[in-house]
Order: sequence, then structure tokens, then C-alpha cells
Amino acid sequence: MIDPKLMDHAKIILQDASISNEQKIALWDDYHDSPTAESLARRLGTSAIPDDLKRALFAAKQKSLAPDSNSSVVDKAISAFTRLPRNILETSERHHVVAKLLVDAHLKS
Repeated sequence: MIDPKLMDHAKIILQDASISNEQKIALWDDYHDSPTAESLARRLGTSAIPDDLKRALFAAKQKSLAPDSNSSVVDKAISAFTRLPRNILETSERHHVVAKLLVDAHLKS
């Protein structure tokens, strides 16, 4: 399964929209050039496109920027690995399957 954050939601939404190709290009650019959902909303507010299309693009932008529920766990795991002494880190890298099993066991608990 593809991580939703790696998908081009704007392309998926715009590909079947009943607007001109020029509008699709401009909206795709607006979507990807907007750092936040709010800035996208401001750009969409001036566009002459259907409101349901505006809502779909806004919702997709919000979803694409939402923090991943596992991000804090991943950040903690990376932080823990960076604090390991170098010799232990090198050993865990040579035995990556064991390290993966330990991390997976920790994540399940």
C-alpha cells in the first residue's frame, strides 16, 4: 500500500474535474505551491471553479499535512538510536534483523 502522503492528491482530484486543462494546471500549481491548507484556501477563494472541487482540494491538503500518528514513535526510536554508543550501533547495523525485531516488539507494546 502506498503511503497517502506520497500520493499526488491534487492530480487525482483534478484529473476528472469538468474544468479546462489550463485551470487544472493552475490549481495543481496552487495546491503544491501552498505551504498550508489555509494559504490554499485563500488561493482557491478567487478561482472560478465549483465549490465541491475547492472543498476536495482543501481537504486533501489538510490531510497531506496532518502529522502521522506514528511520527512521535519513529522520532523516539531514531533519537534512541542516536544516543547509542558507536560500537553498539555498529553491532546493531550488522545484525539489522535482530534490531528490527526489537523495534517491532517495542512498537507493539
